[in-house]
Amino acid sequence: MPDRWFFALWPDAAARAALATSATALIAPGGRAVHPQDLHLTLAFLGQLSPEGLAAAVQTAESVRAEPVSLCIDRAGHFPRSHVLWCGPADPSSGLLDLYRQLCGALSDRGLATESRPYRPHITLARKVWRDPRQDWGPPVEWTPRELVLARGLEGRVPKYEQRCRWPLVADATTVSDPACPL
Repeated sequence: MPDRWFFALWPDAAARAALATSATALIAPGGRAVHPQDLHLTLAFLGQLSPEGLAAAVQTAESVRAEPVSLCIDRAGHFPRSHVLWCGPADPSSGLLDLYRQLCGALSDRGLATESRPYRPHITLARKVWRDPRQDWGPPVEWTPRELVLARGLEGRVPKYEQRCRWPLVADATTVSDPACPL
């Protein structure tokens, strides 16, 4: 299966542990929990990219200027059609929505298509969940992502996602891609 690329915000170790703990209480028997290292909040799904498209995605990330975004993950839900259990902010911050709009606008300016559906910020917790758990999320999980991450999904491995490049979220500084980024 070809690589599927996306931009996301990745939780730090403390937030990742709290998300995984809260998810455990909600996943019904038969549900398949997402590996804790794979927990992330997607900003823009890009799908398969040509080498030129990948270069355009990197250029886009280098142009993003945004402050770190505060996130409060305080609700869980269920996407019945895809059988996904998720969590997310009940009230997404203006900073998160601004970052999303800026990133998608810059991607579009470079000819990269993003999803046309309304943005619903969420973190996938489990797959193969056939019904809504109908339970409260529990204590909010708060974290402040400080990096924009370009990642790709790889079939047949766990964890499933590979973080390839990172850019700091700092509105007043020149962003530089991670020197270890192989792109």
